[in-house]
Amino acid sequence: MVNDDVQTALATVGRRLHGAEVAFLLGGSGLLWALGLTDEVGDLDLQVDEADEDRLVAAAGSWLVDVTRQGTDLWASPWLARLRVDGVEVDAIGGMAFHHAGGIARLPMRAGGTVDVDGVTIAYADPALWWAVYRAYKPTKAACLERVLDDAAIARVRAELALPAGW
Repeated sequence: MVNDDVQTALATVGRRLHGAEVAFLLGGSGLLWALGLTDEVGDLDLQVDEADEDRLVAAAGSWLVDVTRQGTDLWASPWLARLRVDGVEVDAIGGMAFHHAGGIARLPMRAGGTVDVDGVTIAYADPALWWAVYRAYKPTKAACLERVLDDAAIARVRAELALPAGW
């Protein structure tokens, strides 16, 4: 079971964002947890539509720590809002995207399923999309996702994101 504080924070965020009609998808280690692949979740990563920045910020209220629009060598997302919810760090990633040798991969907002967290239905991201993300910087987590993905799903996401050969 994931830490109670992380689970409670996810349910709390889910209730508030659902109420504010901000669509989001659970990614990162929370996605791995939702798929039954890990119990280790230190923070929460939420994929949010790029156009929902103002609504996300308004819904976050006092949870908001900051919003940055500075990418990195890896990250090409238009914005990242950092929240702190009852001591748990939450990254809301607007228009999630990352750099690769062939350009920039922009992840669509596509759910892979849902998980119930303390009575709140939380949609999680398509695991194949997060496999591609994790291949860029956390290969052990990509390998973990390969346990629930078939070769066809990986091939589809490679083509969809126009990832270079060998990705």
